[in-house]
Amino acid sequence: MGKQQSKDKKKKEEEEEEKEYDKKMIYIDEFGNFVVGDKQFDPDEEAIRVMNTDDPVEEDGKEWYIINTSWMNAWLMYCHLNKNVNPNPGPCRNECLLESNQELTGWIPKSELVMARKDKEGDYRRISKATWEVFCELYPGSGPAIRVKFYENEEHKYDGLYDTSDWIIDQTNYKPPPAPPVKKLESRINAQISKDIQNSNEIKSKPSIDVSDPMGSSNSGRMDSPNNLSDEQSRTSFKQFFGTTANPILGSNVAYSPTNRSSESKEKENLMSETERALLED
Repeated sequence: MGKQQSKDKKKKEEEEEEKEYDKKMIYIDEFGNFVVGDKQFDPDEEAIRVMNTDDPVEEDGKEWYIINTSWMNAWLMYCHLNKNVNPNPGPCRNECLLESNQELTGWIPKSELVMARKDKEGDYRRISKATWEVFCELYPGSGPAIRVKFYENEEHKYDGLYDTSDWIIDQTNYKPPPAPPVKKLESRINAQISKDIQNSNEIKSKPSIDVSDPMGSSNSGRMDSPNNLSDEQSRTSFKQFFGTTANPILGSNVAYSPTNRSSESKEKENLMSETERALLED
């Protein structure tokens, strides 16, 4: 009994393994996912059905359906290449040929689309209505349907840049594109940059300090920033202007006695020194 169950299990595993490598069991669902299942596809049968519905007769004003070339090429490879790793292409989605209008209410053709010919690659091809209906039957979820009444134009016969403004696009399943996500980090960086620029402009707008002539003579020089001076140069510059050894970083002010002080200033300083000594002695 146990041996029989083991044989059945092994046989089932072999069948499952064989199924996985059968290209008829591999397909792409309407969501674009590769699936291995019981759904049967026969590329030879599909090719015959499409050929029977194809109508290659060219007539001005004839209505055609538009299909994107990338999907068409994938389907042709699926039908003609005898490889188990080549699944069917899944639903034909034509959104790659379209974009939203400015009002975000529907699709419009993208600009500068090139129509493919037998001897020329392009973005799209024309097929008959019957062929499009066969593709929709074989691959549910295909669309949106795009149809056009085609008129040959000698000017674009070789470059393929035909006018697409008269395309009639099925808008049934149109959905506006989602809003782009808010990049919080980028917003913070931009805010910090704006703040730094504002602070820089405020610093630039402050008047410069005139060292040699505090009264503002036009021939006077400008005091260099303390950051650009040595310690000794910095102390000398501030002494000349403030009359003290003012330290812009530590904020200390210590009185000193320059040689060009007036007698009144000397008397005031002597008086202050005597007062301080008296206070200290007390």
